Amino acid sequence: LEQVWGYRHPADTRLVNVHVQRLRANSSYVSRFQQVYGELPTDANVPAALGSFMARQFAPRNRVDDFQQGNRSALTASELRGKDLFAGKARCIGCHAGPNFTDESFRSNGIAINDDFGRADVTDRNRDYKLFKVPSLRGVSLTAPYMHNGSKSTLRDVVNAYNLGATGVSNRDSDIRPLQLSDQEIGDLVAFLNAL
Repeated sequence: LEQVWGYRHPADTRLVNVHVQRLRANSSYVSRFQQVYGELPTDANVPAALGSFMARQFAPRNRVDDFQQGNRSALTASELRGKDLFAGKARCIGCHAGPNFTDESFRSNGIAINDDFGRADVTDRNRDYKLFKVPSLRGVSLTAPYMHNGSKSTLRDVVNAYNLGATGVSNRDSDIRPLQLSDQEIGDLVAFLNAL
């Protein structure tokens, strides 16, 4: 983490060690680390991978940018419907706002349920329990698997999960509730996300 952010916090080493163990337990990540680094996840290559991931959050210009700059033919009809859903009925823009499509907050979506304490693992504050950073959606089609734990394989899986709204999960953000999107609306929203 010192290499990635230029500082060292007492919790950094513990946090890296926790994530190294989690990544080693996931065959998909083990395979990816073998491909890129030629070894299992380690306390040295996990921060490097995180740094690379963070650098990708500043994705290059895309067709949504072109549309917003006045090129009205940059998006397909399906993508335009998805754009309207993103800002309207699907309420994505509540968390994924601004030029990087994130409000930079920490929230609980209640969708990826596991034993991860979220931000509280580092801050030791009860109010941070199960809160995770709202990611940028720029280049999101290139960053599968999804959710903080990689539990969703495709963007359609993610949108389907949000469509259900994580009902019955007590600590979810108040913005997470059933969306009642039709199959076509789900497809349109996924098309828009792919255009990002």
